[in-house]
Amino acid sequence: MKVLKMKNVNPKPISVTSEDNESEKIVLKAARFSDAGNHEGALQILSNAHSQATHVVNARGVCQMRLGRNADALKTFRSFVMQSGCTWMKRELPVVYRTNFVTAILLSNLPNGVRDTLAEISEKDHPSVMRLQDAVNAWQKSLSWWQKLNWKLGVVPAVPLTIDFVPGQFIDSLPASPAPPRQNLNQPSQQVTNQLA
Repeated sequence: MKVLKMKNVNPKPISVTSEDNESEKIVLKAARFSDAGNHEGALQILSNAHSQATHVVNARGVCQMRLGRNADALKTFRSFVMQSGCTWMKRELPVVYRTNFVTAILLSNLPNGVRDTLAEISEKDHPSVMRLQDAVNAWQKSLSWWQKLNWKLGVVPAVPLTIDFVPGQFIDSLPASPAPPRQNLNQPSQQVTNQLA
């Protein structure tokens, strides 16, 4: 029997180009402008960048929402958040890009879309997901029993769904969470140990 030897293949390291660094600097500069209330100036900085990097496009959408250009923001986020030719979001994108898309849907007064896209995000304990869910919950509580019944049946109430926070996030302020420690399967969990004591 012939044994095949496998070549030791080392993956190429991912390199960060100077273009990536430059576009990140542009996003940070635009975020400072927007946080100071100059959303138009921030959008101009991003438009002058002529970059289609995901973080730049996300930042453009944030500025559009903050300027009240909700239809433009919705188009911007849909262009890179939605899986091409599909009706679901790209799961590999940062959570804030996906919640920015949900926020654009909310600001476009499409509660059914908010409910569906928010349910699609698996990171339920992320602050940006929780604050959107809180907004939806508060809105649902404000509905009359008749409006709640219609809502369950898919009829959108005339009551607008609103938020009490500045829409959009340029970057995710949470660091990527480390993987949970692996549990030794030969030892009972702490909860089981406490119950046995």
